[in-house]
Amino acid sequence: MINYNCVILDTSPVYIGANAFIAPGVCLACSGHAVLPMQRAEGIGTSKPITIEDDV
Repeated sequence: MINYNCVILDTSPVYIGANAFIAPGVCLACSGHAVLPMQRAEGIGTSKPITIEDDV
């Protein structure tokens, strides 16, 4: 069950298991930014999948 005002930034796969409850106002963000300033200036980003197991 996904409650209201949920944001999913899916630059990688997002898996949500059966009977998972997601509270109001949750943001699931696969994307991130580089830690080093020089890499951020070059626009280098990161992305990793999100997995929420069953019954969470």
